[in-house]
Amino acid sequence: MVETSPHRDPNSPAERTCDVLVVGSGAAGFTAAISARLMGLDVLMVEKAPRFGGTTARSGGIPWIPGNPYQAAAGGPDDPAEARRYLRSELGNRYDDALIEAYLDSGPEMIAFLTEHGAIASKALAPFPDYHSDVAGAALGGRGVRPLPYDGRRLGHRFADLEWPIGETMLRGRMTINSEHMAHYYNVAKSLKSFLFVAARLLRYARDRLSGYPRGTEIAGGNALIGRLAEKAFALDIPLLLSTPITRLTSDGARIVGAVSASGPIHARRGVVLATGGFSGDAALRERYFPANTAGENSWTLTTPGVAGDAARLAMEAGGTLNANMAQPVTWLPMSRVPRSDGSEGLFPHLIDRNKPGFIAVGQDARRFANESSSYQDFTPRIAAALADAARQEAYLICDHRALRKYGIGPVRPAPVPFGKWLRNGYLVTGRNLSELAERLGLDAASLVGTVARFNAGAGTGTDPEFGRGSTAYQRAMGDPSHTPNPSLGPLVRAPFYAVRLVPGDIGTSIGLSTDAEARVLDADGKAIVGLYAVGNDMANPTVGVYPGPGVTLGPAMTFAWRAARHLATAREQFV
Repeated sequence: MVETSPHRDPNSPAERTCDVLVVGSGAAGFTAAISARLMGLDVLMVEKAPRFGGTTARSGGIPWIPGNPYQAAAGGPDDPAEARRYLRSELGNRYDDALIEAYLDSGPEMIAFLTEHGAIASKALAPFPDYHSDVAGAALGGRGVRPLPYDGRRLGHRFADLEWPIGETMLRGRMTINSEHMAHYYNVAKSLKSFLFVAARLLRYARDRLSGYPRGTEIAGGNALIGRLAEKAFALDIPLLLSTPITRLTSDGARIVGAVSASGPIHARRGVVLATGGFSGDAALRERYFPANTAGENSWTLTTPGVAGDAARLAMEAGGTLNANMAQPVTWLPMSRVPRSDGSEGLFPHLIDRNKPGFIAVGQDARRFANESSSYQDFTPRIAAALADAARQEAYLICDHRALRKYGIGPVRPAPVPFGKWLRNGYLVTGRNLSELAERLGLDAASLVGTVARFNAGAGTGTDPEFGRGSTAYQRAMGDPSHTPNPSLGPLVRAPFYAVRLVPGDIGTSIGLSTDAEARVLDADGKAIVGLYAVGNDMANPTVGVYPGPGVTLGPAMTFAWRAARHLATAREQFV
């Protein structure tokens, strides 16, 4: 419920007062808080979890910002008309002029503002094409903004409070591997330069561990983005209360004026910004909005455990509404379930391996169901569709021995790292031939042999008649540039063969609260609820569950958080 609080005791020791209350500590929450503070407002942040960073800290940390300040250096300035053209083609009749114009106009401003004030440090993600690089208006690189690596030691004792990356993506579960460095890890046994590079990383990690750090302090991706944002927030003396969930919003009858937290009431003179990460962990909302075989016992998500629909519940109690008019309800990721030594289970996101030569994915019928080199947002729903009526909710990513040792698969590292433990714990399934592999996976052997034979017939010459794999700039960029004639395609010929089980998972909702272009939450009549804002995955994604390029979750999240802060700092209606 929304608690009406027209009277309050300003001297109450249990009550905190600020201009802006930010609920959540991912990139959207930090962007709103830092921007509002730099614009002269008194800000308080609260986070439900015991660590800050949210799902952003587990992500690649890349916002997609057409026209960003780094793009010119990556191959030429971006024409706003081309970005608009691309998005109109991608979003179709779900294109919202007001939201998209706000996004395209303010995204570069947001990046410049945060960079100028030292809150972020970035470069263009290039060369790296938009995900549908064959669509008019797509860019061949530069619209994604990659955070620079960060030294976690700069956070001092607060480094211990930073959410960890996905453990299964780290070396030995404790050392971050910068995705930019993957070529060195692939070639560690073949190149002296790569060997020395990897050795230096390992030496740095060893020093960190001997110094008492529970993990490596050389961090990248979303961890680096959050680390640098947090350093700036702490330098600005923005309080961040951890393990502090919000239980109610408070209203004076005309506007939202604060909230009740686990540590007491908080009065927010200007407003409340909801940035709690969406509702991937809310069973009831998953059941309502997700495909049936991705809810209930099949709810595979890499969002942090606290992402449980808090903002949706709080805002709807205040009159807000959810916008479910999305092409997809979430940002999908293909995942595999990884057994851990303590008996628990982790999840690994398959973003890189499935795109490489020597890999295919098949369903329960032992047939391919999609282009393995398509984006995760395009590929994963095809898994869910292929498994809609299947007895077992798992598909299979298959490779030959050469591909396994060159690229790895999931958390299984490439040569020379041994992989026996993955065979022993059952994560990696192997067969001396395709028929034996099929038998161990419970698939029809003849069907799998036939599928691989058909794939190999084209792959050897760089073609995929069935799904057109490797036919776009994006797909080729995700392959192996050293492999010819097509970086995406290579036959599966060298025994033994291997497989891991895939499930359709997610890393955040696209469905979210309806907002205007200032990120103000809208009621059922489309009227802004004064004093209440939603950003990040709490806000209905402006690209409506379509994924045009790398970072289409974080791009709008940070942009509209910045716009919310600007509105809070300037709008007359916010003064009370």
